Amino acid sequence: MTDWITTIVGTPYLVAPLVAWLWAKAEFPEVKWGKVAAGALLTFGGELLKTLILALGPFLANEWMTWPGSLISLVGTASTIVGLAIMGFYVLYGALITWKSHG
Repeated sequence: MTDWITTIVGTPYLVAPLVAWLWAKAEFPEVKWGKVAAGALLTFGGELLKTLILALGPFLANEWMTWPGSLISLVGTASTIVGLAIMGFYVLYGALITWKSHG
């Protein structure tokens, strides 16, 4: 049971809709969720590419798969990092605006 809970909490693209819903229920100022969703999609894409690399594992030992495997891994990692940065930036920006408007 803890495996699927850890998976849900550890995947930002599943947590983002929950955060959006809680944000609306708390009546915080509006956040451009479309920009946060772009970060979630980038993160999701990065996770899919990482899964693809795991699936291609047996073929990566072949010389002809070295460069494509490295490129897929690099793009997946970069996509995950950029997606998390986008989500973090917009959520922190919204929190800063909330703090300034109440302070």
